[in-house]
Amino acid sequence: MITEKKQSELHANYRIFAKILPDLLPKYEGKFALMRHGAFIAYFDNPGEALSLGRAQYDDELFSVQEVPAGKADFGWYSRAPGNTPL
Repeated sequence: MITEKKQSELHANYRIFAKILPDLLPKYEGKFALMRHGAFIAYFDNPGEALSLGRAQYDDELFSVQEVPAGKADFGWYSRAPGNTPL
């Protein structure tokens, strides 16, 4: 079960990730970012490595793993909703 605190961490990390994604490309394209409290901790070649380090370092599990997509990012329907500028 995801706690409210964990959910808040996930949302905060994702907002920051989405905002700076264009700056991550192409250097980290295809990598997996370990994030905590809105900061990028490290980048990995696969999600398992990022998850393992996150669990080893953060007992409270307040971290997230985000994939830096190859090519142009698509954040789904919301990114194309009226009033939003596509990435």
